[in-house]
Amino acid sequence: MFSPALQGLNSGSSAATVDASLTGCSDAGLGKISFIAGRLQGLVGSVSPGNCTSLAISHVAPPLSGGSVVWAPHAHLAGSGGISFPAGAATIIDLNRGTFLQVSYSGGSVTTGSFANSGESSMTATSTQSDAQLAGKCRSKNGLSVDDFRGTATL
Repeated sequence: MFSPALQGLNSGSSAATVDASLTGCSDAGLGKISFIAGRLQGLVGSVSPGNCTSLAISHVAPPLSGGSVVWAPHAHLAGSGGISFPAGAATIIDLNRGTFLQVSYSGGSVTTGSFANSGESSMTATSTQSDAQLAGKCRSKNGLSVDDFRGTATL
């Protein structure tokens, strides 16, 4: 979510908040813990200037911090907190159905709870809306306030 919405060539900044449903989760390291899902909330960054072209021109996705995950089922897993990622890469990828925005992060950290680590987390996600759809929203009166991404995260 972007607040305020990304639009045109405005010069202020916009807070980018990442909330996600995590599905298909597994513990690749131990293989002994069974869980199926998680809810990531509160990863926050700042897009400056807060417009639709800033990511595309700079090819840099903003640093993100402050995220936490509640895992399901809760029985054997402590929530993960203090999730952060340094600035990442924003690229345009060509898929069979058009071109799409992809953001990639590496060197992220989890400071507390299950899967705590320092610099070992990564995330790659691709917009579910094509560049043309995103551009249309950016030109609209309301701007781009929400976009859905699909991808993978390693904590």
